[in-house]
Amino acid sequence: MIHKNTQILSDRELLNFRDYKDYLESFITPRDLFHLRSKSIARQIIELGYHTEGTLDRETFEDRVKTIKRYLYLKENPYALCSESIELNDIFLQELGLREKANRCGKMYTIIFMRHFGKSQSQISAYIDYCHRLRAEDWLPYFQGNKKLLPRKDDLSYYDWKAGKSILNESQNFKPIVDDKNGLVFQNTHDLKFVDPNSTFLARTTIYSELYGPIVLYDHNVEIS
Repeated sequence: MIHKNTQILSDRELLNFRDYKDYLESFITPRDLFHLRSKSIARQIIELGYHTEGTLDRETFEDRVKTIKRYLYLKENPYALCSESIELNDIFLQELGLREKANRCGKMYTIIFMRHFGKSQSQISAYIDYCHRLRAEDWLPYFQGNKKLLPRKDDLSYYDWKAGKSILNESQNFKPIVDDKNGLVFQNTHDLKFVDPNSTFLARTTIYSELYGPIVLYDHNVEIS
């Protein structure tokens, strides 16, 4: 299985074609024209997959071109806001939208605590580095409601309650530490201060989302000199 980013990078060559018609014609050879006497017929044969194995259909071609253009735009504009000009109806997405700019600029680092119930009703809980995920993914589908944010095994903390399995990971912004006194805490890698989910002094926002259920947001502000 090809990794998503590897697929995107390999699809960059699709930008060399003006449109799908131009893409199909790139497979036509002088021999094809000699036997078929028609570019139109040659394109139809190629589109049906009889000429070259792995030829993309129109929908796949256009989807991949759209994806690679979006990828390159975000790479060139890392501070572009995905939540801008979108009507956010869910309170969780609204809260993330309010924090997007500060997290992208490094003025704030938000940790998301969420629970997710899988198809077998197994519960997964996780602490997610919002800033890290913002920079690693295209968040437009999340804010548009076309994709749901889910815990991943490479998040700061991932706990499978059914399997009793816990995974801790460092991110660009936080290092998870199991403290004998306070339990799980997160050290910010920029100012080396600690985010303790159990602290009453921490900037904490508890919400209930119709789409995601109960969510807790922990905001860590960093002074930029």
